[in-house]
Amino acid sequence: MGHQANSYASGTTDGYLSGVQVALKILTCTSTVTGSVPAAYADSTGKLKAPRAVAPYPLTVATASAGCAGIAAVGQKPLCNATYNVVTPSGGTTRPSIVYSP
Repeated sequence: MGHQANSYASGTTDGYLSGVQVALKILTCTSTVTGSVPAAYADSTGKLKAPRAVAPYPLTVATASAGCAGIAAVGQKPLCNATYNVVTPSGGTTRPSIVYSP
């Protein structure tokens, strides 16, 4: 997975995560979702937020089993709405800070 920063203001970096690949299993439905997700990281809280937004970085249902009828279909654009606590190194407790330099 990659990341790209588009802007930085007052300790918040806005951008997107690219190369997202998620395998989902819901009841009889098995599907994969791929694409990009808009994201914002706040230095003050150490939280990475992926808001409910589609454009300009959409996720797309890439595969869907026969059991996905009514749940997911290839080509649909699902929404991602999540907040993650970011720490460094893996398993650590220190929040990273993004330092802006033009």
